Amino acid sequence: MKSFLLSTLLPELDLRDEAAFARAYSHPWLIRESSGQHPAQSSGATLLMPVPAAAAHREAMALAIALEPARTGSAQVTLGRGHVCDVELDEGTLSQLHCVFLHGPKGWSIEDLGSTNGTWLEGVRLPPRRPEPLADGMRIHAALVVLTFHDSHGLWRRLEAEALRP
Repeated sequence: MKSFLLSTLLPELDLRDEAAFARAYSHPWLIRESSGQHPAQSSGATLLMPVPAAAAHREAMALAIALEPARTGSAQVTLGRGHVCDVELDEGTLSQLHCVFLHGPKGWSIEDLGSTNGTWLEGVRLPPRRPEPLADGMRIHAALVVLTFHDSHGLWRRLEAEALRP
């Protein structure tokens, strides 16, 4: 599983060539939003990177996690705090196996796996084991972990906005 601080992706951004960025980073992304209480960090299956001194904005410290199935031929990515998860996040409010992202013919969806503290999509709690479709920019709360789903073009637009920020 690949993950990057948004600040490390900014130098990769060519503001003139969204198509080249989409080719290099074609998969969808989960952005673990940073907050004062819960800084973006991960362990296990994802890469933990130190916060660069130049990352003054909280936005730049958000963690971008590539939403790629860990196993060849798989169409799902599991998220939780357990070691069996594809995306393992060190957050005590997450269940061991909290939710799953599923890729199908109509795109990506999210399904709560009966987690203790719940999964919300755009502020609405998901019923367990009922997949809900995802679209670019949708906000997900997995217990206290705040994530944003982006396709490649959505991530480029987000990075572009950060690069142009004064």
